Amino acid sequence: MAKTINLKLDSSKVLHKMDEKEIREMVINQADAMLKSLPKDLKVSEVNSVRLQSSLKEVADIGVWAQWTRACCDRRRLIEDFEDPRVIELGIENPALEKAVFQNHFDSNFSIKQVTEPESLAKIKAAHK
Repeated sequence: MAKTINLKLDSSKVLHKMDEKEIREMVINQADAMLKSLPKDLKVSEVNSVRLQSSLKEVADIGVWAQWTRACCDRRRLIEDFEDPRVIELGIENPALEKAVFQNHFDSNFSIKQVTEPESLAKIKAAHK
């Protein structure tokens, strides 16, 4: 089962306009700083992915919500009880794709959703104020 560290951008950055390289560097740098700041006798446990999400302000202003989820496979030595996340846990819901490429997980998934219902947008804007 996936254990994910959830991060949200502050309102000064717009996730859906950032490119993958910029997002990857930001999240990796933050995760490394957090993991390395722990005393030597402590380790993060049972975590296998990081998820970065749009701020509520981004959704309220633009009507778009973005999320990037990345497996922490390359940091497994810093994480106690690490397990590879499964495809479905990273939000990739296409079993045909998984079967076609012969692997049981992907390292990352970036998705953008547009909020189109006026009632939903009004609720988000009201909650953001």
